[in-house]
Amino acid sequence: MNENSLGRMVLDATERHRGAAIRFPRDGTWHEWSFADLGQGVRELARGLAALGLEPGDRVAILGETRPEWTLADAAVLAAGLVVVPVYHTNSPEECRYVVDHSGAKAIILENTAQLEKIEAVKAELPALEHIVSMEDTGRTTTVADLRARAGETPEADLETRLDAVGPDDVATIVYTSGTTGPPKGCELTHRNVIFTGEAYVQQIHLRPPATLFMFLPLAHALARVVQMVSLQTGCTLAFWSGDSRKLVEDVGAAKPTHFPSVPRVFEKIHARVLARGEEGSAVKQRLFAWAIATGRKARPAMRAGSASAALKAQYALADRLVLTKVRDLFGGQLELALTGAAPIPLEVLEFLDACGITVLEGYGMTETCAAATLNPPHDPRFGTVGPALP
Repeated sequence: MNENSLGRMVLDATERHRGAAIRFPRDGTWHEWSFADLGQGVRELARGLAALGLEPGDRVAILGETRPEWTLADAAVLAAGLVVVPVYHTNSPEECRYVVDHSGAKAIILENTAQLEKIEAVKAELPALEHIVSMEDTGRTTTVADLRARAGETPEADLETRLDAVGPDDVATIVYTSGTTGPPKGCELTHRNVIFTGEAYVQQIHLRPPATLFMFLPLAHALARVVQMVSLQTGCTLAFWSGDSRKLVEDVGAAKPTHFPSVPRVFEKIHARVLARGEEGSAVKQRLFAWAIATGRKARPAMRAGSASAALKAQYALADRLVLTKVRDLFGGQLELALTGAAPIPLEVLEFLDACGITVLEGYGMTETCAAATLNPPHDPRFGTVGPALP
């Protein structure tokens, strides 16, 4: 990426790429935003934010669940030369107050009435907060749609001037991280930090379109933010979840992702579900399941190393057709790579899923390293380790 800033990078990507930038389920059906749709939305919202009188370098908080409007807001705030301050959607009113006040945010873009009520409860203690904007129509605030309608108040040339003025070492986002003591610390990440990290991910996992990345991790978290930017930059599709944690496994299956960044508990949940199914049915079915998994455990590492015999390959092909492909169908049947971090994942889960044809790469990072700093390579993962340093 040669762009000087994330805002410029996203807008260049929306002009360069075709097809779906974002897909999401809502009201029982799947919706799609093309790259052109996203580019138009980002430009309009950025110009609307400028029309509010927000100046380059001003901080804008974003408070909400992981949803397409979060990505739109993130990119628009950056394109307007502003600094994004993500706030976890699970935060209490007091926790929201701390982050918004400490960062000096002049505006907040929040999701809905439930999040608005948190801010209203502490608004009197936020003297710097001038503007509240909502993604959904609450009937009590300016909406994102209202701001987009005000784009005409800011000439397109003014937006270009703002984009040109942002330098790679300017702060792009302040991510509040709990640390181990005291109140959360605001970690400043620059445009260069995020762009460099994105390039390292692309190199390590060879990300190319057409790929679909499943989005459900909180966008207040550094990893989800970097994944989102990488997907847009490379011309892949972000497939969002429905927002209902009870339907998460079903959402993954319906989205048919090729890449799935997650946390251990999701893989553990799917592992438990598959094991329970394997123990159902007749004794013959149970033996077939156990044989297929054992075959996968032997064959997959040998195939990666190039040392699998013709007989082992044939056994694996049979095990795959009879059993293993059904496990991959839980992930939509298209999954090439999954990534996990944030907590240790049991070795048994990694080896089991690998036997089924699902490679889960473990990595390690912190907010201060702009998400992952180490990641296992797809061609030679060492399960139970967090892998080597990224390029």
